[in-house]
Amino acid sequence: MMDASVPAALGCAGIALIVTLAFWSFMIVPLWQDIRDAWNGKRAAADLPALARELGLGRVQGGGTLGAYRGELEGHEIRIEPHEYHSLTITLERNPGFAVTHFGVIEPHFGSWPRRALFVAIVKVSCAEGPGSDTGGSFDFDDPALNRYFTAREQFLPHANALIRDREVNRALLDSIAKNRSRVKSLTVGAEIGCALWTGGGAKPRYRSVTAAQARLMLPELLRIAEALEKAIRWNTASLNGPTDSE
Repeated sequence: MMDASVPAALGCAGIALIVTLAFWSFMIVPLWQDIRDAWNGKRAAADLPALARELGLGRVQGGGTLGAYRGELEGHEIRIEPHEYHSLTITLERNPGFAVTHFGVIEPHFGSWPRRALFVAIVKVSCAEGPGSDTGGSFDFDDPALNRYFTAREQFLPHANALIRDREVNRALLDSIAKNRSRVKSLTVGAEIGCALWTGGGAKPRYRSVTAAQARLMLPELLRIAEALEKAIRWNTASLNGPTDSE
């Protein structure tokens, strides 16, 4: 016969485990993130001016102590600025006619899974119709992985359908997601391609910035997406216009 104290001991152990995980997820992890981001902000303020000089970027108004910089890189206008949604931004020459956005609410790592589970549960209960549904100008990619990642998807122009289905554009997006999923907080792809990273800087989340090392890592990633999109736009424009007289 089982001792009556065994179930009670197991229950106490379970409660203790839940309390420990909750304390770790809701108290220790956010504190560590604040300390990490404050240190990252100091690095950004210290080394971004040198990176700007290296890339030929000029400092523009705004950005506070972290600074905001703008210039041209490989034929594209780029911005580096402290911002919650797009610390790094590349502007396309032409509007692709659609925009997709991924926005992470809780940083994905082991210590944050209780908060993530709670957030997902709240969203499922409170949202009768999730983002990316077939209302208004929304659309779906052919690849479900892109639909899961980019929860906000909107098409503005009819010709954008060809770009949305373009294999090289889809491959560039999928490759970037696979490579940078754990470091990218938000990613927007449209007339501008911009991202913010989980490891940010500044005292407030909306003032996230990047260090020179982070910029050197992520700018080539954003440029690959920009180049795939602009190649698809050029090809689509040529196909719509038909052959020229010289051809």
